[in-house]
Amino acid sequence: SQSRYVGDAIKDIKAIKFLEMTDAISLNYSRIKKSKFAKTNLMSLIYSFEAKRLRSYERNIIDHFDLNILVSEVDRKYLFGDQDATNGRVIVSTNGIDIDGFPYAYSEDAVDLIFIGNMLSLQNLDAAFYMASEILPKIRKYVPHLKLRLIGRISKKDANEIAAYDGVCVTGEVADVSIAAKGGAIGVCPVRLGAGVQNKVLEYMALGLPVVSTSIGLQGFDAINGEHLIVADSADEFAREILNLLKDKSRRNEIACAARSYVEFNHAWASKLHPLKEIIKNALDK
Repeated sequence: SQSRYVGDAIKDIKAIKFLEMTDAISLNYSRIKKSKFAKTNLMSLIYSFEAKRLRSYERNIIDHFDLNILVSEVDRKYLFGDQDATNGRVIVSTNGIDIDGFPYAYSEDAVDLIFIGNMLSLQNLDAAFYMASEILPKIRKYVPHLKLRLIGRISKKDANEIAAYDGVCVTGEVADVSIAAKGGAIGVCPVRLGAGVQNKVLEYMALGLPVVSTSIGLQGFDAINGEHLIVADSADEFAREILNLLKDKSRRNEIACAARSYVEFNHAWASKLHPLKEIIKNALDK
């Protein structure tokens, strides 16, 4: 990621330095090597090699900085294990969201499924195709008028390919995600690759879209399965949970309200940045 390149460029400068690592890229690579994107044994071998090389780099780069920041405890444990040997140089500060920029707009009568993400990235593109090809048909078998709306950057080639699936509407990049998602019933996060924190989950929660997500999509959050969102890891389970929520409007409303309260309390930028600012200030004052 860009932060790694910048970090490598300034690692030997004699000054107080902080590195915002975001996520463990090596963890993402270790997951990609098992996916359809590593279609050949050679590609899988390359991703496997790169994952090991990156993990070594990520574990060692922290020694050149006074403070290193990851967004998920899962990523921290992947790199440094349960017993942190980083001498306090690595902290976890998860992502926040602009609450005012994502106004609560729960819609009881909505039916559409919403997927938000930059589909120029492998993890989001994989999730979008997985949703369109393996999960959506199982849902439309019982709710044939239901649509999957894909919101975010996507190449023309991929947009044309995925739009060919029944029930898929490709919105593409938009100026205002909250407007594009208006009228949605459920926010979906069928992510199988990636690392760090899925911002789409925070956005769904803030907007009042009850969330169905894979376990990977929940990593980095303290949200509770069954209270703030629903976790489902197989295509059948994912479809079943969506159908259950569509049938039970009261349950949808409960989850939407609980999720909005969760992000307001745990992920509003004002509250998330304050402790991080204090840590950096204390480091500079030493």
